[in-house]
Amino acid sequence: MKIGDQILYDPGHESGRECGFITGVKSTGETIFCRFWSRHNLGFLRTLANSEGCRKEDLVKTGENVPQQIVKAWLKYLGYL
Repeated sequence: MKIGDQILYDPGHESGRECGFITGVKSTGETIFCRFWSRHNLGFLRTLANSEGCRKEDLVKTGENVPQQIVKAWLKYLGYL
C-alpha cells in the first residue's frame, strides 16, 4: 500500500467501516496513516486536522470510491505531494 491508494477501513465492527485514502506509511509498514471521507459530503474529508494511524490488517485497498484526481488534489492541498 502507498500514498494515494484508496482504502476501506474495517476494524471488525460494522459502525467502524470508513472509506478514505493513504497519506503515509510508517517505516515498519505496520501502521498506515489515512484520511477518511465525510459520510455526509462525499469528496470532502471528515476532518482537516490530521491523518489517523490504522493497523495494516484493518485496511483493504479498493477501487475508486471517488475519482482519483480528487484524492490527488487533497494530497496536494494537504502538502503530501
